[in-house]
Amino acid sequence: MNDYAINHRASRPLLDGAVLDTAIDEAIAVTGALLYWLPAGDAAWPEVALTLGRLSYDRYTDPWPGAEPADPDDLDAACDLLLRGARYDDADERTTLYLFLALRDRQHLMACPGDASALMTWGERLMAFPEAGGLGRSGLHDMLELELLNRTSVPGGSWGPWGVRPTGLAATLV
Repeated sequence: MNDYAINHRASRPLLDGAVLDTAIDEAIAVTGALLYWLPAGDAAWPEVALTLGRLSYDRYTDPWPGAEPADPDDLDAACDLLLRGARYDDADERTTLYLFLALRDRQHLMACPGDASALMTWGERLMAFPEAGGLGRSGLHDMLELELLNRTSVPGGSWGPWGVRPTGLAATLV
């Protein structure tokens, strides 16, 4: 859920979750229509794509009671739009966080090798920010370590050609 939606809900605790869900649906419809009519080369296209990607991910991860079940199509749209709109060196912390979390969620659903690679790339980019997108450096480090271990089917602590395999990411980098 984006910052505006969270703050808006916190400031109006009696607001029904369905009202906010309707607002997100309308924002997705309007932003999607705008993106549809913009030429791909238009200077505004990347920002509109990022906004639509963030909104789609917010709808996919809606944690409020009574929310619609998560739709994998929203997750696909979020990943695809965020990947197309984000520029690695120019991506801000918020966009990088959204992209990392969306790729992580889609990787857990579909285990696509391309997503696994992009997840590690954007995770590395997120580590460059002091707060690591609000996850904290150690939290992000743990998430990346888990993703690396999930990529290999060999458990840490088992024997390999050079002895016991390390169980921590730091140990693998030494």
